[in-house]
Amino acid sequence: MKRKQAAAGSLKRSALLIVMIVLGIVIAVFIPWNAWALSSHPHPVQNYEEANRQIEALRAERQSEMNPDCRLQFLTHGQKVQHVMILVHGYTNCPAQFGALGQEFYDLGYNVLIAPLPHHGLANRLNDEQSQLTADEIAAYADEMVDIAHGLGEQISMMGISGGGITTAWAAQNRSDLDTAVIISPAFGYQQIPTPLTALS
Repeated sequence: MKRKQAAAGSLKRSALLIVMIVLGIVIAVFIPWNAWALSSHPHPVQNYEEANRQIEALRAERQSEMNPDCRLQFLTHGQKVQHVMILVHGYTNCPAQFGALGQEFYDLGYNVLIAPLPHHGLANRLNDEQSQLTADEIAAYADEMVDIAHGLGEQISMMGISGGGITTAWAAQNRSDLDTAVIISPAFGYQQIPTPLTALS
């Protein structure tokens, strides 16, 4: 009787261990390993002047290397207004993708900020810099855009497509000071990569 009980207990422990191993594998595959490290670090600007200084500093970064059509676009009414729109272009694209839409929001009274994602918009189209884009850089970019937007408008909206959709989704999840987020065709996964392996990629 005691041997049967001991055997049953050993079987239960083995089954529990197998379940825990399988669960660990599932978590490792379906949840990105660095997801918890991508926390937000907000530093909202205090006024329009500070926002404008930060925008000019961004505009000056690598200016000589940028495709003129892909440089930062800032459509401003010269002061903080009620609404500000942040537009985030897609992976391999640049701010020109949202130029016409940005003008429409500007005409509606918005201040509009369209800044290139890191490693994007370079004049040399044969570069391999876009392959260096990391999740940390996307999170830092989103934080910086929302921080600057505090000096441009009372209500902050953000819209992104593809890689910009991921950026906007991250901001929506991590920045409670973002009033509206519009996510267009976010690149959460790719057809060439099986869904169970997306987190690993």
